Amino acid sequence: MKKINSIYIVTIGLVILLLLMYNRLKTDSAFFYGFSENKETEISHNRDVVIEKILVTTGQEVKKGDLLMLVKNTVLPVKINELELKKEVINANTQQDIKEIKYKISDLRFTKLNKLNEITAKINELNKETELNKILFEGLKSIEHKHDSSKTAGQIQLEYLKERLTTIAQNYNQEIAFQQELLRNISSPSKIEKEIIDTEIEKYKDEQKRLYIYAPSDGIVGSILCKEKENISAFTTLMGFYQMKPTLVKGFVHESLLLHVKVGDKFEVSSSMHPEHKVIGKVIGLGSRIVEIPQRLRKMPDYKTYGREVLIRIPQDNMFLQKERVMLESLNDD
Repeated sequence: MKKINSIYIVTIGLVILLLLMYNRLKTDSAFFYGFSENKETEISHNRDVVIEKILVTTGQEVKKGDLLMLVKNTVLPVKINELELKKEVINANTQQDIKEIKYKISDLRFTKLNKLNEITAKINELNKETELNKILFEGLKSIEHKHDSSKTAGQIQLEYLKERLTTIAQNYNQEIAFQQELLRNISSPSKIEKEIIDTEIEKYKDEQKRLYIYAPSDGIVGSILCKEKENISAFTTLMGFYQMKPTLVKGFVHESLLLHVKVGDKFEVSSSMHPEHKVIGKVIGLGSRIVEIPQRLRKMPDYKTYGREVLIRIPQDNMFLQKERVMLESLNDD
């Protein structure tokens, strides 16, 4: 009988203890647990790209502007190759034109020399005939010399050949000079065209560099969701990126304290392991439904409890680690 009474007494004591603990949960101030969380950014691209090289690993700390990933657009290399080919064609055409003009100048000089030599030979032959006739004429003592102002056929032909010699030389010299001037200027149009092409190539190369993925701020590389040589569609997440320090705290307020927390309330946020590390945060969001509070964030871990999710923004200048458990205590007067 005494043994039964002892069991009743222990049972009643446990019930009273549980009632006290439950009552404490219900009447406790707006105090609950949460965990610090780095803001995650999903890095993607607005164009279809091919992953050329990944330069970082998950968990790596990087500085703002660090190169994270080399990517390329499949269209840009084709455009660059087309322009390079066009420039090579221009070079080839220019060299061919130069070659043809040089050949023409050489041919003009050769033809000029042959024609001038031919006329000069005729002039020399006529001069010899004229001298011979003069000697023969002077040797005829019996013939009376009469002054005749008219030109002989030989003299007329000689004058014609000399004029012809001058005219041919001038004509060929003018044509050769024209071709030489053309040769000097032939590269100018192609040079301008090649400069335009080079400008376009540089524009596409700069656009290619802008496709590279850079760190948007100081932070930590999250999950990498792609691999090298993989074709990625536009706006597909390539990797996660976290800020260096947590800027958010996610907590769960017990359902009995729902009326004690609202958007805009201020909370003291302190580390559960290092209470001296603390900052002031502000509630920026509340969950839309009641959910089971994670065991790690329960005041009594072995008992399932339910509550509402609370999102609190904290200053970036803090000592918390990613996913560190923190204590949240209201600073608002009820």
